[in-house]
Amino acid sequence: MAGSHPVENESAGAGRRVAAILCLLPGAYFALTAGYAVLNFAEFGSAAPLFIRYVLVPLAFAAFLVWAAFKAKPSTALMTGIYVCAILGALFLHEAVANYQLLKKVIATSESTVDPRISALHVRNALPPGATARQLNLAIGESGASLANSFLGGIPNEDVLLCVRPDAGAVVYKADRYGFNNPNSIYDAGPLDLIVVGDSFVEGMCQKSGEDVASLARKSLPKTASLGLRGNGPLMELATLGRYGPQLQPKLTVLIYYAGNDWENLESELTSPWLRESLLPKAPFGSPALHPEKIDAARKAVADFWAREGTASKTYEVRVLRNFFALTQTWAVLGLHYPAQPKPIPEFETVIERMRDLTKSWGGDLVILYVPRAERFRGALPNTFAFADSEKFVADAAKRAEVKFISLAPNMERSGDPRSFYAPDGHFSEKGAQYVAEFAVAHAKSLGIVK
Repeated sequence: MAGSHPVENESAGAGRRVAAILCLLPGAYFALTAGYAVLNFAEFGSAAPLFIRYVLVPLAFAAFLVWAAFKAKPSTALMTGIYVCAILGALFLHEAVANYQLLKKVIATSESTVDPRISALHVRNALPPGATARQLNLAIGESGASLANSFLGGIPNEDVLLCVRPDAGAVVYKADRYGFNNPNSIYDAGPLDLIVVGDSFVEGMCQKSGEDVASLARKSLPKTASLGLRGNGPLMELATLGRYGPQLQPKLTVLIYYAGNDWENLESELTSPWLRESLLPKAPFGSPALHPEKIDAARKAVADFWAREGTASKTYEVRVLRNFFALTQTWAVLGLHYPAQPKPIPEFETVIERMRDLTKSWGGDLVILYVPRAERFRGALPNTFAFADSEKFVADAAKRAEVKFISLAPNMERSGDPRSFYAPDGHFSEKGAQYVAEFAVAHAKSLGIVK
């Protein structure tokens, strides 16, 4: 009577086990990613594209691989496991290279701040590239204080380091009397034609001197000022407009809303009681000129920031592991990284309404320019639909507040090369800043605000 040889049975069993392991390892990965999306359903599963991408598809892959591990022929299971592991391994290799390149850029900026040549520029008297005005307020003990006494700009009249570029060296500007990227002479011109409010996109992060949005706009509208600072979100921007707007009384205020992080920044800002005061109908925004003692306290906090060699690389390092396992950079290249669904924040509409009322109080106008995140144009596969909800949240709030909303995405797409509007670090390229400056000036002229 014929029978299978014990050695052959053992070999077949070992082969099945190897095949099962090779299938179950990537299966577990897909199951875990789907589980993370389910646990964070409001962000990664509540919209149809996100549910399909982050829940349904990974679960389908996981189910298929579990089936292959236990039900498919051993040879089929083995080849399936080998192929999937190889593909997933290649994706992780690409992700490792992409994250290394990103981290290297962040660390290069941080390390450059301790370069003796940078110290010679006296930039250590101003905020380092990775620090924000909100962090400065926390450092000098403003977390429980009032809005009126808070720092909303950088350190006045100091050299500010934005970054160090391989092609240009240290990128530095001289802060004005309020800590923003303007010449002090702009405040001697009386009421302004245009102010641009925003975050690092407005401050001119890593852009050579004179290449930020406000500087470029000044070529056509000399009475233009920037009220932008890195890390600002809508609430900080409201506070900034409330403090400096009544003095500057611009005919047009342009709020640059960046889709990449402004919503998240607002969510964080709302946890600060002193910032929430900005939402009050008669908010105590404070005087543009801060008391010398407050500036001295800020200088001490800045010295501590520099002693810790900035915060940008540390913030990135906290997220890098999560981003690596999520294959964030790789899916973005493929067009399969979809932004999280924005959480409803009713206060955003209040922010817009307060900005509208402020500008109206001196007879000015307000317009929101929506700057899409660079990832919207980065992927090989079409993914515009995945970014629609983020834009709609802002557009709908502006519409209800009766504030002009203009998305820059359509014009960028029609240019044929939307990625050229962004620098490698994700901020504006020279072309992007020039485009936004021209757009703001053209809008001011179309309103008849300036001739």
